[in-house]
Amino acid sequence: MQAIRRKIISFFQLFPDVIRKFLVRSFGLFVIWKCLYLFLFSEKRLLDKPLTNLVSTQAVYLLNKINHTVEFNARPSVSYHEIDGLTHFTETNLVLLNNHVVVIILDSCNGLELLVLYVGFIIAMPAVWYRKFFFSIVGMLVIHFMNVLRCVGLAELAINWVNAFDIAHHYIFKVVVYCNIFFLWFWYCKKIDLSVY
Repeated sequence: MQAIRRKIISFFQLFPDVIRKFLVRSFGLFVIWKCLYLFLFSEKRLLDKPLTNLVSTQAVYLLNKINHTVEFNARPSVSYHEIDGLTHFTETNLVLLNNHVVVIILDSCNGLELLVLYVGFIIAMPAVWYRKFFFSIVGMLVIHFMNVLRCVGLAELAINWVNAFDIAHHYIFKVVVYCNIFFLWFWYCKKIDLSVY
């Protein structure tokens, strides 16, 4: 066990000091976030519920504007499923067109993990506080808007081109959103002075 520990430490010391600080900060932020989410936020949906509601409401607003209608609406719902003989329920939001389900927005679709990932990177990287604050706010707004557009795009595909829904949902829209996050990180890192880290 000691030999493995020494190998890990020696491997870690191969990285430049700046990278080591970033990795330690990132790992610390990850552990703090997971503990907060699992023990405080997850069970009562303190963050997920309002964010899922906001995404579905804004997606419905855009769908109605794009399609020049008022027939789209959002409604909270509960889905039940059995696992190993136990009934589990999941709170969701339905996006409906004329009372027919178009898409279901789960908590895993609300973008919370993406927002945390993005802000965690910003916090872990060196910069003055106002730069971190600016990029955190602007980035979260951009990522949230991209996620709402993703839900709108999925709804349009579910209505008009259902064969493309799965590939868009599982691959295309994820690539677009992650490329957007990478671009925001790149923009943030362009003027960072690593010597003060």
